[in-house]
Amino acid sequence: MVANIGPTWVEVDLDAVAHNLKIVRQIIRPGVKVMAVVKADAYGHGALSVAELLVNEGIEYLGVFTLQEAVELRAGGIKKPIVLLGAIAPDQAAQVVSLDIEASVSSVDVAEALGKAAIERGKRVRVHVEVDTGMNRFGIRPCDAESFMDALGAIAGIEIYGLYTHFAHHKKEQNRRQLRQFQAVISRLDEKGLRPKLLHAANSTAMLTLPESHFDMVRVGNILYGIAPGVPSVAKKLQPTWRLKSKVVQLRQVAKGQGVGYGSDFIAPRDMKVAVLAVGLADGFMLDVERPVCKWSDLVRYLLRAGIRGWRMLRNGNGITVRNVQARLVGRVGMQHCVIDVSNIKEIRIGDMVSLPCRWTAVPPHVPRVYIREGQPNRIALPVERQFLTLES
Repeated sequence: MVANIGPTWVEVDLDAVAHNLKIVRQIIRPGVKVMAVVKADAYGHGALSVAELLVNEGIEYLGVFTLQEAVELRAGGIKKPIVLLGAIAPDQAAQVVSLDIEASVSSVDVAEALGKAAIERGKRVRVHVEVDTGMNRFGIRPCDAESFMDALGAIAGIEIYGLYTHFAHHKKEQNRRQLRQFQAVISRLDEKGLRPKLLHAANSTAMLTLPESHFDMVRVGNILYGIAPGVPSVAKKLQPTWRLKSKVVQLRQVAKGQGVGYGSDFIAPRDMKVAVLAVGLADGFMLDVERPVCKWSDLVRYLLRAGIRGWRMLRNGNGITVRNVQARLVGRVGMQHCVIDVSNIKEIRIGDMVSLPCRWTAVPPHVPRVYIREGQPNRIALPVERQFLTLES
């Protein structure tokens, strides 16, 4: 492994991302574009490195949620079309236009600000209109589609290029209901000659379960990173893109009856050998926050998920492996450390590498990302030194 990056890091397999994109291409029909969603730092993988790979693989569009995410991609040399899927404020319009970013709009005020900024710079800015068919987060109401498009059409400097919706569910029938609303809007706009050039609706789930939602482009995130929600046949074809790794920093013998960790929640049932790892809550490990329980259905959902997790752990282990052997977490996870039982792992040494399960977006930027190409480390993203700005009183 690469030296001098500390005891804990993330491995990002770029070849796996490229492979998963090929699976997407096999599923959609020829001519359908792909927008790779790289919001939230490409789901924790590292937006710039993933975007560079996807551009080389022929991706047509990149999708982000905040203006800052788009700025970082442009600063990194990404020239492909970028759609800003989140809301922007009117005072951000000039930067959007200057960087040739395509913006999602659901407000005439924002559209007017974009048009004004475009005219001042001798440009036309492309906008995408979101239709809210059930997410109740962003977008215009379906019944307002014609009047909103008419209003945008009167604004100089903008091109109404895209129309889209976003599915709120993983269930096919619920998504189909949203799709019917979106199709009805398209039909009405078609009749009035207001249909934009680019229609898009499908996220990873809908791409797999609702082929009629593919339209001109699909927007995919999870599937690029190895997750095919609810479709095991596709999940088997995908490759994992992410591994949290940490090194053993200490080995200890624990006598039967002794406690391990804060609160001594774990009491050794026998004499044991344990390994201390320099990874903990601050690194995103085991940081799995449940939604608050507000009603009986929330409690049932929580218990079901806990049961499923427990069953998977009994069947497959907990995902912690050392020297290709499963290891069990013992005691509470600390802020920057944890302890595992390695009694059954022969020849274990300080410095041995451990693979750990972790939610992508839980691992913060201070944990280095090591990018793998053709099985070898190719690039490292190290933490950036924090900058401080002095505020005038």
